[in-house]
Amino acid sequence: MIMRMTHEMFTSTRIDEVRKQKKMSQSSYGRLIGVSQSTASRKLSGEIPFAADEVRVSASHFGVSADYLCGLTDDPSPVKGHQLIR
Repeated sequence: MIMRMTHEMFTSTRIDEVRKQKKMSQSSYGRLIGVSQSTASRKLSGEIPFAADEVRVSASHFGVSADYLCGLTDDPSPVKGHQLIR
């Protein structure tokens, strides 16, 4: 049986990968997006979906594009010629 990864699961996986690469704790990440550590953990595991604003804040903080975090591209670079929205 092949299980397809949902959009929400993909976003959670990408954000968690980038968070770990940046050596950021779940607690610190929760503070970044305005939630508790336990809620951040549930979001990062795919149990709770991310809100669009949380994806935007994550992309801006980590210096990657929201498209990358959402799985729309494999290029983490923000779109050239555009500034990150903060």
